Amino acid sequence: MFLIHSTAISLNGDGILIKGPSGSGKTDLALRLIESGGKLISDDQVIIKRKAKKLFLSSPKELNGLIQLSGIGIVKADYVQNIPLELVVKLQPYKNLDPFPINKEEIIKDLSIPALNLYSFAVSATAKIKVALDVQKNKVKLIE
Repeated sequence: MFLIHSTAISLNGDGILIKGPSGSGKTDLALRLIESGGKLISDDQVIIKRKAKKLFLSSPKELNGLIQLSGIGIVKADYVQNIPLELVVKLQPYKNLDPFPINKEEIIKDLSIPALNLYSFAVSATAKIKVALDVQKNKVKLIE
């Protein structure tokens, strides 16, 4: 078990870990995912636990259900715990994005997790996350 500075959301039971430096839009993107049907796992700090060959996301007890919204403050939200990690979203400046990434992954605790580089403030960011999850489940086919 370890703690990481990130935000985590569950979308249809799939854990999404959103990584990026302060000010990169982690919470903003999380809020948009919540508005499109997701559930908060944790904002700002995420606990990652390994069970066999899977990683699971939860929040520290003192942060359960809390999300800090710039310009508003800290608010309480519905939350879920112990959600399997399915996708790592790495926030990048728009100019650094590769339009045709090849086999992006993040290695966490010796496990390979699919990863997606995104500009968090793009209107399409939440849609791209949903498509990336669908690609993993073979609901959408990539043209190679």
